[in-house]
Amino acid sequence: MYDYDFGLRSRAGEVLQPLSTVKFKEQENSIKDSYLEYSMKNYARSGIKQIFGLTYLEYISMPVDYISSMMEISTEMLKTRNNALSDIESELNDE
Repeated sequence: MYDYDFGLRSRAGEVLQPLSTVKFKEQENSIKDSYLEYSMKNYARSGIKQIFGLTYLEYISMPVDYISSMMEISTEMLKTRNNALSDIESELNDE
């Protein structure tokens, strides 16, 4: 049934797309738009590894309230760091 739904084989059994049985299809992407993808992006964006020293697996193994607090803290720290860098850049440009 799967082969027919994705157009890999005809009803007569002939192969329509060679090597198609090993090809990844977009419809099979179980991570796209999932909470897992969302948490991966948040982990990368917020710098959890740099700030807290946690791997991604350690991060997702923590209770949700811990994760929420870490996200808030890391976001604040990144803002502070970015503001400091902007100040340094503007001072260097003024000289």
